[in-house]
Amino acid sequence: MSNAYDLSQHTLWLGDAPPDWEPAWLVEHIWQVNGLSFMSGSPKAHKSILRRYCMACALAKQPVFEVLEVQQPVERILIFLAEDHPGAERKQLDAILDAFGMAPAADRVCFVRPHGFVFNRRNHCDGLLKFLEQEPFDLIAWDPFIRFHTSAENDSKEMSDVFRFLDIIKQEHTLSMIHHASKPNNQQGKDRRTTGEKSRGSSTIPAAAD
Repeated sequence: MSNAYDLSQHTLWLGDAPPDWEPAWLVEHIWQVNGLSFMSGSPKAHKSILRRYCMACALAKQPVFEVLEVQQPVERILIFLAEDHPGAERKQLDAILDAFGMAPAADRVCFVRPHGFVFNRRNHCDGLLKFLEQEPFDLIAWDPFIRFHTSAENDSKEMSDVFRFLDIIKQEHTLSMIHHASKPNNQQGKDRRTTGEKSRGSSTIPAAAD
């Protein structure tokens, strides 16, 4: 019996592709449905605060910055939290939701503080997939990305292996990562690097974003 990979299960003729396709968004231009996004910046640049604000807007169905619309309901969020305390998360989320006239999201946001969990271990990945089968979430966030893998961020092959697993998860979920930027450019004058070029590690990382 042949063990050849069956490509016939993964082919799509041009005529069968949607002619008027547009991406769907949880929050327009921030979180693409079944996509992966990054919130990237230097350490201590308040990336996590921005994430909490966007999450509170999504839960409350309030436009982000009063401009970017929540286009699909966000009922449940899972946050892999490595650095900040859950109490700090709750305090800020509750305050923002209260400002929107909303009740606290006590049973809508779940924190995971997995000591030692990493994307690049198969048994860890299988455990996450099993958990997600039992507990559906509209949005999954990792804060920060670097604390959930042991791969070399400058190694494109190792990072490709990480994102290959994340590609499986995003078939059913929307993903968001907090990621650190690289060290500032030491050249004189304005730093003309793109956001992707400023991201720490291999170009494979920003390339994985939808």
